[in-house]
Amino acid sequence: MNLKKFYMNQLDKFRFKNKISQLVRFSNRTGSHWNCFRYSSANTFEHEFRKFEVFITLRKKGIDVMTEVIFEKGGRADVFTSEGIIYEILHTETEEKFNEKLKLYPKELEVRKIYTKDKWDENLLY
Repeated sequence: MNLKKFYMNQLDKFRFKNKISQLVRFSNRTGSHWNCFRYSSANTFEHEFRKFEVFITLRKKGIDVMTEVIFEKGGRADVFTSEGIIYEILHTETEEKFNEKLKLYPKELEVRKIYTKDKWDENLLY
C-alpha cells in the first residue's frame, strides 16, 4: 500500500467533506452531526424507517452521513452524505412536491430518490 497516496486520498476526502459542509445552515450544523441519526416525528413511520435503513447501510460502508439537514439557501434533505449525495425518501410525497424541493437544493449536489414502497435492498442506493 502506498501510504502517501492513501493519506492524500484521505486528505482530499476531508477537504471535500469540509467544503460541502459549508452548504449546511450553520444553526443546523450544530443540531445535526455527522453520523448521528435525527428522527422527525413529523414523518410517517415508513418514511423514518426507510431513512434509517439508508443511514445504517451507508454507515456500514464507511460513508459519513447527516440526516434532516437544512441547507443555507433552503431545503431540507432526508439524508446527506460526505460524498455530496442527497437521498430523498418518498412515501406520501408526490413527484411534483419532490421536484419543487429539488429547486432548493445546492446545484453541486447529486440527488437520489428512494421509495418506501420498494422492498429494501442496498442497491436502491445506486
